[in-house]
Formats: sequence, structure tokens, C-alpha cells
Amino acid sequence: MPYPPGIEPLDLPQWTNRHGNVTQPLRAGASFKLFNLDLPSRTASYNATTANMRWLIGEAQRGRFRLRALGRGWSFSKVNVSEGGLLDTMDLRLSFNLTDAFVDPAFLARGRRSQDLMLVQCGMSVAMLNDRLERAGEERRMLRASGAAHGQSIVGAFSTNTHGGAFRFGAVHDQIVGMHLVVGPDRHVWLERASDPVVNTAFTDRLTGVELLRDDELFNAALVSFGSFGIIHGVLLEGQPIALLEEHRRMGVELNDRTRDLLNTGDWERFPDLVPAPRNAAGATPFHFEVGFNPHQLAENDADKGLFLKVMYRIPYREDYPRIPKDPTFEYGDNTFEVLQRALDILGPRGEHLIPGIVNVLYPLAYKAAEVRTGTMSEHFNSTRVRGRAASLAIGIPAADTARTMELVLALNRERPFAGVTALRYVKGSPATLAFTRFPLTCVLEMDGVDSTGTNTFYRALVQRMDASGRPFTMHWGKVNHMLNEALVHRMFGVDAVDRWCRARTTLLDAEAREVFTNGFLEQCGLHRARTIV
Repeated sequence: MPYPPGIEPLDLPQWTNRHGNVTQPLRAGASFKLFNLDLPSRTASYNATTANMRWLIGEAQRGRFRLRALGRGWSFSKVNVSEGGLLDTMDLRLSFNLTDAFVDPAFLARGRRSQDLMLVQCGMSVAMLNDRLERAGEERRMLRASGAAHGQSIVGAFSTNTHGGAFRFGAVHDQIVGMHLVVGPDRHVWLERASDPVVNTAFTDRLTGVELLRDDELFNAALVSFGSFGIIHGVLLEGQPIALLEEHRRMGVELNDRTRDLLNTGDWERFPDLVPAPRNAAGATPFHFEVGFNPHQLAENDADKGLFLKVMYRIPYREDYPRIPKDPTFEYGDNTFEVLQRALDILGPRGEHLIPGIVNVLYPLAYKAAEVRTGTMSEHFNSTRVRGRAASLAIGIPAADTARTMELVLALNRERPFAGVTALRYVKGSPATLAFTRFPLTCVLEMDGVDSTGTNTFYRALVQRMDASGRPFTMHWGKVNHMLNEALVHRMFGVDAVDRWCRARTTLLDAEAREVFTNGFLEQCGLHRARTIV
């Protein structure tokens, strides 16, 4: 059948994520690639792509197949895939800078700047976004938060709650102030908070046929919705003026009562003897806090095998800073984790005694002392420790529970050793309805490891013990979370939050559209259910 210009069918019988731990069979003839048409203006090209998205939703409804816009495959779960087809949006990389003429006066009255706003299409990678922000002439800007790597699409990153460690700001999605959602064959909306109006009608008039919705409840639900609220065509993010990040590291910090206090508060400015100070305190603002630990070596009063601390300060930008050199130490090859995974799976319980030795070799490569490093956001957050076939679990906890949770990890590790590296990152809580960074100060426990049977058994046992403890916790939507179910989601987020999220989805999508953008993961979590609109 003929397709509108800008749409190409994809022969995609199955899809595998970047880390090789998820493979999803797909329905024949249900996957497509979108690209922008070469039209007289970028706005016209953008609007033509909106029309094509609407056409594809109608096609999915007519053909009764599910469809999901595809990011760059960084998720470790099936949160982002469909049992029907996938929509490749990676060529959609238009961006638009805003001026005062397109901004609501209330936005400017709050002391904010139109120069910090950029509308970007859904296929834009974080790496490309960083490049456009940081090299935009006199209006050079930077993101307010970033994950550890920049390979994700911006929409894939924020809609699965990629978090980073901006403990005074929040996660990646917290810098999104507007969204363009295509929610049906005959409907697309511009969504922002009623409490924080950003654009005016001069802006929305350029999006042909768009419906302006200002609603805090809908916006907060749609922020972390992993592709289930329709196709997010464009997002408006609010950056900040360009600055540098000054990174300091310290190895071998002893685990004792004082460092437990540090872990439980994240207030590292109270511990100047533990945490390195900036070179010039007058021009520095605390930005990022991270703690690494090796569960096979961490021991009471063993400073040589203690905690790894990494802090970053935001400092004024200057051109003559020393660039961060490429670090060759951790270039162990993309298939290293896969080789380890096969060996450990073959050996089974007999190979568990090998795990501490393997991790003790890998850990110093991922976490090590270094000279003070200064660079832009993109220069610091441009790679990941997890390469090749791998797995990663991330659990969110109230910061006050950090030391107790660490002890739980150490106790479990003594029973069944974990084949990977472990970190704690601190993130300011988010108002997004299903943000896993939901606690006022969230500590994210991250465990990156070999994708083996033993690793996944460890993950499941840890989640079971967290749940049995009765203490609050959440799980990252984009990391390993195959143990999620409706009851656990209710316990983590509360029945009221889940109902409000489902009600927002019911408000934005009619029944046919909800079926198109439902997937097995949503059903597994009980998030596919319609809720009465009130």
C-alpha cells in the first residue's frame, strides 16, 4: 500500500535493546520509520510530521495493532516496546529556539528567560542536544540535569525517569516545561502546567490544529509515561546559562557512624574533612553527589577498601579550561560482560566463588581516583560504565534509609555474591506522578552487572527483601524491573497516585488510542486500566 511522504515501512521481525538483555518479537508490517520532509520552512516540516504521526495512529487503529515510538534502546526493561510495531523516530531532530514573542508574559515575570527555552523533536539524542545548547554562540546554554550517558534520545531519557545526581534540582524530566503529544488520528495537544504557563498563542498557532491544555495533573502524569500517552513529537526544555562542572573524587573513605550520617542526609557540605572543596569556593555551587562501594571489599574500619566519593561543583564558564582527556583505562571491550555472563551461567552456583575476584578487578576501573576534572555537561556525562551485554537495577529510597539499605545489600551479597558495581546517587524529589525519584531527597541505589542468571536472582531477592522490610522504595522504569506487578506498583507509589496517572491517560487518549499505546509491560503493572474522568 502507498504511504504518505515521510513514512517508510520497516521489515522488523524483532527488536533487541542496546545492552542485549531484552528482545521483543514484533508483528509483521507494523513498524515504520518517520523522517521530516524537505519543505520551505522547518515549521512546515514539523507540522507535516505531526500529520504523519496522526495517520500512523489511525493506521494502527484500523489494523488493530499496537504501536510505540522507539527511543535509542537504552532501557533494560520492556517498558518502551510494543508487541505490535515500533516507530523509528531517530531522524526527527529539528530544534527551535524561542524568543520573547512566543513566551507567556507570566513566564518572563517570574524572572526566567526565553533564551533558555528550546523545542526539540523526539529523535534528538542527548548528545546532539548538548552540542546544540553548548555551541549556540552568545546564548550558550546547558542542561540542568543529565544521566551518566548521552546516547539516549531526550524523550526516551526523560519519559523513563533517567535521573543523574543533581541533588538540588531533580531528574532529567524536571527540566521539561512543555510537551507536544499526538494522541489520536484527529487530535494532538500542547501540554504544560497551569501553574507554570510558558508559551503563548503565537507559539501554539504555529502547530497546525493543536489543542492547548494547561493542567498540572495531566502534565505531571505525562512526564513519566514511557510512551503510553501517545507519541511525544516535541518537548520544550528549559536549560540554563553555560557553566563548567568541577569534579573531585576521593577513594577509600571509611564506613563509620559519620559516613553513615553523610549517606543518610546527602548533605556533604557538613563534612568538609571527607568531601573535597572546590578550588574557588566563591564561584562554586554544589551540583552532583555520588557514592560508589564494592560490596565484596567494603568493611568496617578498612579505609583502603572503603567508599568512593564523587562531587561536582558548578563554576563560571571560561574558554581556557583544561579539557578532560579520554580515559582509556576502562576500554575492556563491548563483549566483556557477555563473556562473563556465559561463563557464570555455565558454571552456575559453582562459579559464585569467582565473582568477588572478577568484581575486585573491574571496580577500580569504573571507580578510581583522578585529578580534578573540569568540563561542560557533555564532557562529563558522555559514556556509561555498563557496556555490551549487561543488566542494571536501580532502586529509589528516601535518603534517610540509605545506610540501612546498604547493609541489606551487604548482607545479601554475603549469601550470593553480586557480579557488578554499585553506586548511590542523590536526586531532588520530583512532582511527576509516577516518578521513581518521588521522595523529597531520593537516593538511587544502582547495581550494574553481568546479565547472568545469578545477577537476576540477586536483583529479585533484593527487591523481595526491600518489599518485605515495609520501608518505602521504588524501582526505575527503564532498568531491570521484570519483578514488577500491579500490587507492587501500588505499594511503591500508592493507589491514589496510580489512579490519578490512569485517569490522566484516560483523559488524553480515547479507548482506541489507549489500546494502540498499551503494551505488555503496562498490563503487567496494572497501568493499562481506564479510570473515570472527573
